[in-house]
Amino acid sequence: MQSENHAEGQDGTLVQKEKLKACLVFGWGIGTFIVVLIIIAALSGYFWDKRAEHFTAQVGEKNTFSAISNELQATVNGRLQGYKKLGDGRYQIPIDEAMKKVVAEGL
Repeated sequence: MQSENHAEGQDGTLVQKEKLKACLVFGWGIGTFIVVLIIIAALSGYFWDKRAEHFTAQVGEKNTFSAISNELQATVNGRLQGYKKLGDGRYQIPIDEAMKKVVAEGL
C-alpha cells in the first residue's frame, strides 16, 4: 500500500512538472510574439516618418519631390510641343500640329 501511494505521488509530481514546463514554453512563445509585434510597429512607424520627411524635405526654397516632378513635366512638354530633327530625314513636330496634319490628310 505504501508503494502504491509513493507511485501516485511521483506521477503527480511528474505531471505537475510537465504542466509547469508547458506553461513556461507557452509563456515564452506568447512573450516572443508580443515582442515581435512591438518591433514591427516601431519599425513601421520609423519608416513612415522617414518617408514623410523625404517627401517634405526642402532644398533651398524647393521641395525635392516637386522639383523632380516639375523637371519631368518640362521634359515631357518639350518633347510634345517642340521641334527636333531625328535623323534619316525625319522630324519631330508638336503633337497638336501632328494631329491637325493627320486630320487634314485623312489618315
